Amino acid sequence: MGPELVINFVNSIYYGTNKTKEITEEMLEIIYNFGRLFYYKNAIIFHKFSNFDEYSPNYNLTTKIFLSMNMYNHSVYSYFKNGTKYLDFNPFISYNIGYWYLDEFMNKKIDAGLLEKLPNELKKSTNNKELLIKTVEKHFYFYPKLIQQIDKNIVKNSYVIFNVYDKLVAEGLAETFKPNIEHTNENVLDDNFKLVFRQPIRRL
Repeated sequence: MGPELVINFVNSIYYGTNKTKEITEEMLEIIYNFGRLFYYKNAIIFHKFSNFDEYSPNYNLTTKIFLSMNMYNHSVYSYFKNGTKYLDFNPFISYNIGYWYLDEFMNKKIDAGLLEKLPNELKKSTNNKELLIKTVEKHFYFYPKLIQQIDKNIVKNSYVIFNVYDKLVAEGLAETFKPNIEHTNENVLDDNFKLVFRQPIRRL
């Protein structure tokens, strides 16, 4: 909680277990109440990221030890694979670039420059959708290079927006909301703050 209310960012960089808790409707309600109480118009919720452990049957013993040390965007993969939209069960969740943008990218043929760099096993992919799915499931080592070449809008927008203010309006609770309140660490300098945190320690 700072200038923006951000959820799940650590999940995108934490090389840990895949047994993280899924965000539920109850959790979204908690996020909503934080936004309402601290005047955040929206919350940024990062996509779910996972390591490659669940695809271990596709790899030999030597390779398996590296699967937990690498991460991929599970939410984008799930949309490519199954058409599943992240947190789509809540009507106040939106995806900045839009799923139509993902659809357009998925169906494009692989860029010629990228095609030259692909391992032989991946060169037979017919489009970007097939390439990403095969990379995640069977060629995890190529995933970082693929992300470097992939559409930068997709990589940069690896989160959804929970529209707190829109939900407040829908529930008739927006009248007392102050959307322009400034969130900063620099302004917490009243007398009480200085008394507690800026007192020099006197040694006896």
